[in-house]
Amino acid sequence: MRCGRRPSSKVTRSKTSRDESRGRPDSGAGGGSDRGEGLRLDKFLKNVGIVPRRELAQEACHRGLIDLDGRPAKAAALVRQGQELTVRLGMRVRRFRVLQTPERPVPRAERSRCVELLDEQQVTLDPRADDWEQE
Repeated sequence: MRCGRRPSSKVTRSKTSRDESRGRPDSGAGGGSDRGEGLRLDKFLKNVGIVPRRELAQEACHRGLIDLDGRPAKAAALVRQGQELTVRLGMRVRRFRVLQTPERPVPRAERSRCVELLDEQQVTLDPRADDWEQE
């Protein structure tokens, strides 16, 4: 008697054919990901000292306070040499050019090798502007 199950007709594929069918190169024995020469934005911001913690960099990206080449960037966006970065944190808006993408945190004295400050503006609140109400 049959128990109601059909025989399995699954076709098994090798790891290589599965990766190729999804458009991924074979990762090989190295175990690392091959994403080019870029570095994640949140990690870059932390490594060059623009933000003190990676969690804050992720939150700033989520709130749209970080632009990469003029577009709001996600925390997982890859930062590459030559890109322009706009950071709106606190009462300042700063623009940077990426010179290097360090894999590890850089000492304070050497941070100018990684980013170049292009512009810095102080944001002021005008009580007469917009819908400011005083009682």
